[in-house]
Amino acid sequence: MGWSNRRPSHLVIARLIVAATLSGCNGRGPSIEPPSMHEVGLVPSPPGTGGRDVGYSVPFAGHSVWVFGGTFFAESATDGYRWRASTWSFTDDADARDGLGGWTHALGADAKPLALLPHTATEQAFNDAHNGDPCPTGTGCGERHTAWPGVVVVDPRLSGALVFYEKEETSPTGAFSFRSVGTSIAIWPSPDAPALRPELRPDLPDPTVLFPEDEPGWGSAAVVDGDFLFAYACEGGNLSVPCLLARVPIEAALNRSAWLFYAGSGWSDDWHAAAPVFDGAPLMSVHRSPYLDRFVAYYMVPLGGDMALRTAAHPEGPWSPEVRFGEAEPALDGNWDYALIAHPELSREDGRVEYVSYFRPGVFLDGTIHLVEVTYR
Repeated sequence: MGWSNRRPSHLVIARLIVAATLSGCNGRGPSIEPPSMHEVGLVPSPPGTGGRDVGYSVPFAGHSVWVFGGTFFAESATDGYRWRASTWSFTDDADARDGLGGWTHALGADAKPLALLPHTATEQAFNDAHNGDPCPTGTGCGERHTAWPGVVVVDPRLSGALVFYEKEETSPTGAFSFRSVGTSIAIWPSPDAPALRPELRPDLPDPTVLFPEDEPGWGSAAVVDGDFLFAYACEGGNLSVPCLLARVPIEAALNRSAWLFYAGSGWSDDWHAAAPVFDGAPLMSVHRSPYLDRFVAYYMVPLGGDMALRTAAHPEGPWSPEVRFGEAEPALDGNWDYALIAHPELSREDGRVEYVSYFRPGVFLDGTIHLVEVTYR
């Protein structure tokens, strides 16, 4: 139900980052007063499914389109599976004051959720060989190779949307035994059909991967500013989660050689030079607020339930100190809330009132996405 190096529950297998010094991650930009907040409802899952995490959204083809992670259902789909690593839904309800209704869930002819990021032929063959118990291979039953979604980006210069995703390998030893083997970007022409995963790197063992396993997992958050797409990598595992920043001309996002990395005082073509811009969380959001005339980063403070934000005049900062403005409903089953994400397409009063959501884990393979109204003072 999450990026292997991004979910708080993956502490043992997470790819850890050495915590940066306070002077390196805490911005010097001005802070704002903590906004007020109150919950307005839950984001529903399709009938017959358990909870779905993530919950990035974009205004896409006239809808508010939402992307979710691991989705599990009680009865098998016609393909023999009871899970999807990525799903999506959309609504035309633009007034979130009393929650959101009128949802359309992307379902197949069997009324089970469709996969937003379909498997490659190689992945599908591996999954088929390890599906069920007993499974055709006789060993490693339950192992799977999947693409798990991250942030979604829309822009008039794109023919549709871009979906960041992580390529994961999952072991059968537990629900959270995920390992990242790279990240990439899918093309999504229309919310009426699944996304496409083009082959971008013929030099790699898996040509659909744009950023191989040894590189940061870009896609914790992303924002378009001018001609550039900015993407953050905030990999979890510590109480401190430093965020790195990369950028690329928006129309060259699928070209790995076009990406540059913020090195603290300028941009480098070497990702090893990337310097933290602030402490955030593995699943978060960054967008420009017209009301504040600043970029706003929303995130759940790692390993807890405190909702927080930072602001900056530019995607690279300097970012303000952390502003905590509320507590989420406590998670269950020894977990932590995560994925505090803004939905600016739902904002009101020129952005003075915004809506964010977070995932509250429940018992095994379950949970709820809570929708929160935030009002700047």
